[in-house]
Amino acid sequence: PVLVKKLGINDVFGQSGNSKELLEAYGLTAENIVEKVKETIKHK
Repeated sequence: PVLVKKLGINDVFGQSGNSKELLEAYGLTAENIVEKVKETIKHK
């Protein structure tokens, strides 16, 4: 079996802004993604 972890935007109304602001608002920055990957690997 392979562990699959979903990472994305929750069911909320969208916002307007430039791409950097939106990625930060939704927690999709490189730093946040790396942290989620590390958490997932720990629980493997």
